[in-house]
Amino acid sequence: MNETMIECRGSDPSGPAQQIARIAALLTEIEQLSCGANDTPLPVLAKTRASIERARSVVSDETGQYRIVDLRPGTYTVTFVLPGFKTEEIEPWDEHGESRRRLKVTFPDSVATHCPEQVFHIDSEGLISRLDYSAIVTGGIPTAHYTSEYRDFDGVRIATRRRAYRRRADATAITEGVAVAIDISDIRLS
Repeated sequence: MNETMIECRGSDPSGPAQQIARIAALLTEIEQLSCGANDTPLPVLAKTRASIERARSVVSDETGQYRIVDLRPGTYTVTFVLPGFKTEEIEPWDEHGESRRRLKVTFPDSVATHCPEQVFHIDSEGLISRLDYSAIVTGGIPTAHYTSEYRDFDGVRIATRRRAYRRRADATAITEGVAVAIDISDIRLS
């Protein structure tokens, strides 16, 4: 098992505990959909650098809900342990005047994906702004897939604009000619 670190800011009016619980529930659902039904809950650990809190660890209850009680507002590092996934934070990437953190993820064989190794670019708000991959269905063409214009749908922020471009050997995007363009106007979660 590997750990993935996610920064969770305490600015959401529902509080960091609810933010962490929503993210954990979403990741558990994604893992169950991609890997098949799994009765083993996804372990979650919330830590802060501030001395106001100690680390809290939680797994989902019998209803699938995550509850971290009385978590004070602040910035937390949230760790999700996903069996079979390999993650590694790699060197930051500078683009368009912004430095982004990057997370290289290798998916297990049990997960159906267009590419087993992907690099996620994380912006200063903690949102995915770009994904780098070489999709198997395209013959492994290196791709830079940009995500933007995030909107809130039932408490989940989703990128409503996606643009995929070919990628050079130095990892820069070739922005002449869009390979994939997706614009989302509405999403209903149930």
